[in-house]
Amino acid sequence: MIQIICQEILLASDYMTNVTNLFKGYSKENPSGAILNGHCRTISRVLGKVESVITKLELADSRKKIEKIKADLELYPHGHNLSNVYTILQEFNFSFTSELMRINFLFTPEEKLKYFEQESLFGDAVFEKFPSARIDIKAIGNCLAADLYDAAIFHLMRTVEHGLRAIAVEYGVKKVKSGKAITEATWGDIIQAIQDRLNKLKTKRRQTKRQKDDADFYRYCLIECKLFKDHWRDDVMHTKANYNEQDALRLLGHVRDFINRLVKHGIKTQ
Repeated sequence: MIQIICQEILLASDYMTNVTNLFKGYSKENPSGAILNGHCRTISRVLGKVESVITKLELADSRKKIEKIKADLELYPHGHNLSNVYTILQEFNFSFTSELMRINFLFTPEEKLKYFEQESLFGDAVFEKFPSARIDIKAIGNCLAADLYDAAIFHLMRTVEHGLRAIAVEYGVKKVKSGKAITEATWGDIIQAIQDRLNKLKTKRRQTKRQKDDADFYRYCLIECKLFKDHWRDDVMHTKANYNEQDALRLLGHVRDFINRLVKHGIKTQ
């Protein structure tokens, strides 16, 4: 996404209008007046402010024109007068403004900026330990910022899937009953494979405290994953429900806590 604030656009537009009006005044007083190096420096400073906005918004027409003006700046004192430069600036200002008017902007309220383009929406530890989920976690925030709540639920469930696969790998599950690898298996198959491994461990008479604690942790994780699957994942994937902001924020809290618990337990992804 392109992130830009209104102040940047307004300032760039003001700078360009002001310098155009400045040379309009010079031109009226002395149309054939010589262009001085000081004039060129003023124009160059203003173009630097405007160019940042042009680059961010990918304004193709304005990009071509500003490059031409920049390339010709050193030539202005030789063969140009104040009237010529005013015309050049006026035409560019009109083109720049016209191109801005053809763009539609998405407004994000201030209270939702905390979600927008956030690489570490789930915290620094998750960002470091769950690199496979980074794209989805960032997308969750952008969807919340843009009021795309169904999409936020979708990416939340993808994030849970990263967690579910990581649990399977950590617990030594490489394939499910069908023979498929974890990355190709369904949620149901992965959950069942982990459950089968837990059941086998339960039959062993001698277990260390660590093994018992791990088994309890994974059993609780499976309960959560089943709830995610039955109440959220299946519905959003099979168009059985639509969601509002409260739904998305509530699930955000649940998923964030779930993934952070995995990280705290030492589970991570590649």
